Amino acid sequence: MFRVDVLIAVDCSEKDLAQWAKKHAPLHLKTMTDAVKGWDEAVASGITEGSMVQHGGGFVVFLKPNKNWIRMFGCLVHELTHVTQYLLNDRRIPLTKETTEVHAYLVEHLVMEAASKML
Repeated sequence: MFRVDVLIAVDCSEKDLAQWAKKHAPLHLKTMTDAVKGWDEAVASGITEGSMVQHGGGFVVFLKPNKNWIRMFGCLVHELTHVTQYLLNDRRIPLTKETTEVHAYLVEHLVMEAASKML
């Protein structure tokens, strides 16, 4: 329904992301490292366990590794909910009583796609 790149980086530093992006990222996401500055500092200080950045028509989701899979999965769903909100707002589909199913199905789809690649 919506064609968009969502990169999920688990246990990834800004430097790791930059090196990966040079070799593997789609062209429109190659400069995403400029948009994610501050991730390393936020994790080191304990401010966050996850973050989402919209960049170049796609999204980057950062997740701090966590031995507690349930906590990390909850953080993943949280960040993918942000992806859904940004993506649908960009397409002028605000969250309303009439659009809750669109939002819910998109979160479900993103979570299933992510989980299928992470498990």
